[in-house]
Amino acid sequence: MNSALVRIIKKCVNEDRSKRYRSCDELYDALYKAENHTYARATGILAGLAAVFLGFSFFAGTMANKSRSEDFNKLVERAENSTEYGERSVAFEEVINADGSYSDAYLKLIELYKTDMVFDEKETSQILTLINENINELKRDPQYEEVAYELGILYWYYYFYGNDGDSSRQNGSTTGKIASVKWFSEAQTENFRKYDQDKYDIARVYCAIGDFYSQTQKKENELLKKNFSADLWKSMNELDTLVDEANAGSEIIILETYKTLVNLENSNMNDFAKAGISYDEQRRFLDNIKAKTENMTAAEERAAEAKEYILGFYDRVVESIDGAE
Repeated sequence: MNSALVRIIKKCVNEDRSKRYRSCDELYDALYKAENHTYARATGILAGLAAVFLGFSFFAGTMANKSRSEDFNKLVERAENSTEYGERSVAFEEVINADGSYSDAYLKLIELYKTDMVFDEKETSQILTLINENINELKRDPQYEEVAYELGILYWYYYFYGNDGDSSRQNGSTTGKIASVKWFSEAQTENFRKYDQDKYDIARVYCAIGDFYSQTQKKENELLKKNFSADLWKSMNELDTLVDEANAGSEIIILETYKTLVNLENSNMNDFAKAGISYDEQRRFLDNIKAKTENMTAAEERAAEAKEYILGFYDRVVESIDGAE
């Protein structure tokens, strides 16, 4: 018997459902490639037999999945009903271990990490391990890009490495922003653009700014930095527009964005000027951010802190601009 046909039959009846043909079309393609003049008739017969085997294996797989589905639903229910942080974290990890393609569990874990406004070393290890172990399954899920986008947000705003309690390092370091680029890039697909144009656009600009951070860490030549500064200025203005026009999220997300923009202006004002952006234009940019910040309620404690920081830092940055002219 043709060895190719033997392999096809064995695949049809493999005990591991994930290793069988996923459809009759896929089976037909395999048979078509294996077919030759000598075994044409045998191929036709075996195709019929294989289809029967495929039908039986599909039925057996369906029954097994029904049992697994009931157990899986219990895991999800337990995770959803968990209220204590540690218990909830472990429960959703168990859900993912049971079905690595279940994107909602990853999203719920990311949401859990945000509750204390810090994405720490332990949480980073947990989510990355789960994603890496299940990446092939997860990428087949329609919500994969949503998971990637939210993970990018997590790194950008909440990343905190270390256990010394110095929360001032959380947003001051560029490490999280650079790490976020990978995940914002993963969200840059046509499917995600159709699913959520606002988030797609925000991810695109965050990628540009994150790339800037990455490049400026590698480049020491001032001329190259000048070129990157022009790109950064454009990205900053795009991000400013996006958080106004798009559904950028809660007040803390918007204010943290403004905070990032003010910090970038402060550290790059002279390079912007060398790149052709006048100090007057930079000052107008800051004035606009200040006005929008003043109009925000900032009811949450961290939002209020961000608002106070922006308004307090504004005077210092404008003073530096005046001194640089």
